[in-house]
Amino acid sequence: MKETKFVAFSTQKGGAGKTTLTVVMASYFYYIKGMKVLVVDCDYPQYSIEEMRQRDKDLVDCNPAFEKAFRENIVRTKLQPWRCYWQLRMMPWRKYVKLLKAVMTLILFFRPARHNQ
Repeated sequence: MKETKFVAFSTQKGGAGKTTLTVVMASYFYYIKGMKVLVVDCDYPQYSIEEMRQRDKDLVDCNPAFEKAFRENIVRTKLQPWRCYWQLRMMPWRKYVKLLKAVMTLILFFRPARHNQ
């Protein structure tokens, strides 16, 4: 089994594209390269990636064309959407790193642009 890779996207500059880059990289490695991907959204309390995913889910839920495309993609790829943990302040995720390393091949950390953390 290959060793789990840990990658973090971080910069203090807001608007630099960290959220977009993290989502694109997670999607690429999951859907194209077939890696088992987990995204850890460390953007407390905003949770930018989780918010983006919720907007996408809302769009799929209210638009039959997007829902059809979403369902067809699941059938075609045989994959559910990649995982994202976001309530880090509420979840002792560090305890699960050993377990995660056993089942994930890539863990991406999204780090916000706040100076107070």
